[in-house]
Amino acid sequence: MKVAVIGGVGYVGSNVIPELINNGYEVVVIARSSSLARRPKIVRLLEDSGAKIVVDDKIDSRLLLSVEADVYINMAGAIDRPSRALWEAHVKLTEYIVEAAIHYGSRVVYTSAVAAVGRLPGIPRGGEAVDGDPRSTRGIPESVYEETKARGEDVVALTRELRSKWCIVRPGLVVGRNLSHIEWKLTSIAMKSRIAPSLNWEAPITHARDLVETYLACIEGSLDGAAVHAVSYHVDIGDLVRLACKMKGLTCRKVPIKYLIKIAGPLAPGTSRAKMTYLLYKRGYKYTSLYTGKLGLPMTTPEDAASIIASELLR
Repeated sequence: MKVAVIGGVGYVGSNVIPELINNGYEVVVIARSSSLARRPKIVRLLEDSGAKIVVDDKIDSRLLLSVEADVYINMAGAIDRPSRALWEAHVKLTEYIVEAAIHYGSRVVYTSAVAAVGRLPGIPRGGEAVDGDPRSTRGIPESVYEETKARGEDVVALTRELRSKWCIVRPGLVVGRNLSHIEWKLTSIAMKSRIAPSLNWEAPITHARDLVETYLACIEGSLDGAAVHAVSYHVDIGDLVRLACKMKGLTCRKVPIKYLIKIAGPLAPGTSRAKMTYLLYKRGYKYTSLYTGKLGLPMTTPEDAASIIASELLR
């Protein structure tokens, strides 16, 4: 089975694509030349794993139609960039993918985020947010990031020609190899200063291993027609960091930074990671799933995440 991954030359792709290949799938990664230039290490990792990379300066329906795939996965994610970039990655690109999938009768997997759920009226802070039908499980978006992720969900969910051959994956903060996102880089700096930054909030954490299993189920059609909360557990990042430090024989002091995010968060742009983190913190939802238990997920624990953090960030 051929799987085309758009936006695969990134953090999620570097963790997921090699595992898809290990499970017997032929993977074609469609990327812009600019993405390859920015992430040469990930490109080498993907090529070494056996992925074929198709490069073009413009990703549109023409290019996607040239790669006849059984499954198209949109892993493209944009944040900390102008609004237009978020709309293009989350919405416009998904429209191109759906067009190609309809032409070939293929399945579509859209990578969203728990942030796409937005604010759920009537649900108090710390309440439960359950997955299922994408529109009925969402509330009110409060940032450009949330709005574009939600609209991307609608592109696949409201396209009747797909005949429900689609799946939406909503991960939280992903923990995996090659911890390259800015939040992990800042965490690395803090850990080397023996500090464990904490928001005094149990954040939704997605272990890469559990994320891979969710993608595999989507590819095979086990989760057709559903938006799935691919969340392994909820835990305070400060506790994960302290555990990682302990695994290295170090003592890291837990330092609360909730006041910083409470002050800076409301002022942050709606396209930013800071705004997304603030809104998730403000709501404090527990993102639970009706589906992952049937897949035997999660297969991981916070200790698994701490082990990765220790090996990746405390070298």
